Amino acid sequence: MSNSSDTARDGGRPAKIQIAGAADLFRHLRDPRLEVRLSVLATISRLPQKALAYGPHNGTDLLSELFQQVHTQRHRDLRQALLGTLSVFRDERVAPAFQNHFRATRDDREAWICARRLACEPGDRMRSFFLGFLRRHPHPPQSRCAANILARETGHAPADAVRIAVHCDVPFPTPPLDDTTEAAWLDALQETTTARTTLILLESLGPHAYHRLRERWTTLGRGQKQWLLAWGARAGDARAVELCLEALQSCDAALQLAALQAIEKFGAARYLFRHAAAPFVEHPDKAIAAAALRAGAAVPDPAALLHRESDPRVRRLLVARLAEAQGEAAIPALSALLADNDWRIRNQAADALASLGPRAAAAVADLTEDDREEVRVAARQVVAAHADACAEPGA
Repeated sequence: MSNSSDTARDGGRPAKIQIAGAADLFRHLRDPRLEVRLSVLATISRLPQKALAYGPHNGTDLLSELFQQVHTQRHRDLRQALLGTLSVFRDERVAPAFQNHFRATRDDREAWICARRLACEPGDRMRSFFLGFLRRHPHPPQSRCAANILARETGHAPADAVRIAVHCDVPFPTPPLDDTTEAAWLDALQETTTARTTLILLESLGPHAYHRLRERWTTLGRGQKQWLLAWGARAGDARAVELCLEALQSCDAALQLAALQAIEKFGAARYLFRHAAAPFVEHPDKAIAAAALRAGAAVPDPAALLHRESDPRVRRLLVARLAEAQGEAAIPALSALLADNDWRIRNQAADALASLGPRAAAAVADLTEDDREEVRVAARQVVAAHADACAEPGA
């Protein structure tokens, strides 16, 4: 068994590996040079029967040597090469050893080498072996490899089909959400490692899945409820209104925030929530307060609230709301904001004034000569916006 094509470098010069018998084979397998060992393993993989024909060396046969090296080898590439070489043999010792290694490894590549070899075992006995990694507290990489192997097969029980779908990363039909699969889908939603994929797959099932999950609202966790609120809003589902209202009435701040963010996606239908969202405008959590404003919450006196508010996010939204609610009547209050200490507020006020037309531009004309540079810049922004509008054809 002469490896004339594969070479190992020694002092920068390629050295051919010559194997005349078991002693040579084992010596090269134990060579301290990584390139030599990888080269001889590649040769064994190509000519497994010829390698076996050399017989044992000092009472150790080839497979026993390879198994021992897998157990003791710390070099990842070499360990993977050893497993790859073992996978070409159909010896009865390989499957049990690969099952044990598959259970123990945390390496994606090693798990896949084992799974691919185990899938070649005759009969159906490996099916239950792989399914076990999906049914009992699944964890990568075993669950992913097992699912990829099982995805090649058909005739799975409905719950198992769900487990395969959420773990595999190869093409596999998404099972429906129905009486036979609901428990498995809900379990997958609770699993940290599969929750994100599960959400994507469930959404791909369309309205029927949404309506069924909506009926399970009280049994869902916080994260699932947040997702369902967003899904309902994106889908424009009329009954999502009920879920948003229920979430707003809960004592869960995260769920209230999710509801307000969902309401924003309702578009013109946000007006349905203007009163329900109003109490959140002055919420101590400013992310919630800002979300309430974006959701169209009713604000009876935005100018007064703007005067009390200190959070920049909320203040910017209130500036826009002030212009929207009061129109030209807001010009004095908005003009005063051109002198605000926060440049973002000055910019927002300038944009709002520019949207109010020539009266706003005239109102801030004197401010273009203000002693403060930041005020002059903001005022000129308003005047310039109006001048540009007047210069447009047809203006």
